[in-house]
Amino acid sequence: MLVFVIATDWKLRTAVRAELREQGIEALGMDSVDDAGRALARGELPGAMVLEATSELIGDPVVHDLVARVSTVLIASRTETVALPAVAAVLY
Repeated sequence: MLVFVIATDWKLRTAVRAELREQGIEALGMDSVDDAGRALARGELPGAMVLEATSELIGDPVVHDLVARVSTVLIASRTETVALPAVAAVLY
């Protein structure tokens, strides 16, 4: 299974990706929605996605399309106020 890990925070992105890879899961780390768009254009469709809940990422229409099609785990901060989309799970 392929997992997209989309986070602007490089420490979060790197840690989640490393943990998934340690578990034998193919994970692609991305710091922007543009990176996800390029991967999709190459035909890489994820089976799941881990997404950092920032206004920059959550507000993008491409992310909304992906969240609607792919099981998503959202990593959210209790201090950042963004409208959270319906996802498989939210971790604070």
